[in-house]
Amino acid sequence: MAQETWSSVEAFERQVNNTTRNNKQHELSLIENVLNGYLAGFRAMEEFKTGEMPQLELAWLLLVVRSFYSLRCAYDLIQKGYYNQAVILIRSVEEDYLTCRDCVVNKDTVDALLEGKGELGKGKLTFSEMAKRISPEFYERWKYNYGNLSEIAHPRQLAMGMVAKREDNKINLGADYNENHFIATCHALLKSATGLIEFVIRLLGDKTEQWRKDNYSDFEEAARYVKQISEKYGDNNRKESL
Repeated sequence: MAQETWSSVEAFERQVNNTTRNNKQHELSLIENVLNGYLAGFRAMEEFKTGEMPQLELAWLLLVVRSFYSLRCAYDLIQKGYYNQAVILIRSVEEDYLTCRDCVVNKDTVDALLEGKGELGKGKLTFSEMAKRISPEFYERWKYNYGNLSEIAHPRQLAMGMVAKREDNKINLGADYNENHFIATCHALLKSATGLIEFVIRLLGDKTEQWRKDNYSDFEEAARYVKQISEKYGDNNRKESL
């Protein structure tokens, strides 16, 4: 933003939001459909009583709901041009997804989440160690994706480049529309969202078939977009599939 045009953060957010919606309606529709698919899953699970659920399923449910909040907020942020902040939330979704996967093979992780016990509860277990004990193959895929997100979530050169346009001698103070940043952030959001839905499906039980009929095609379309962007920009390290 040039100094002479500074008015209010809200005014620039509205301007960038309008620009984003005009230029990226297809991508925004993909995200909206995926988020609505999560909501449909939660509605189908309304009768679940958390006090009566098996602990593993309860841990999954809490992690998935937490991640849904992060995805929903990230969606708002990318519309307003706050790509760095959106990536921080998407990175947390990857952490929740990893924890869901670890809960499958390590009851200690479930105990740590629900009771504050064990390695996770004491903060002694790193996410990298958690990924490694799932499988070497999973760790390699996870490390690549999580590492890219961390380069933006942490104070690193890439993250600083999203805050300032040095070639223009200007700081992006407030909202700012950037085509490349939008595509990268949208790609990361949809990649995380299409991966995490695995645990909504596990929780649905006998309601899975109806949910698939109503919503699965939206996740397939989002996965195709992720694959397309991955191939176009050289991110082939992870097979994109549901």
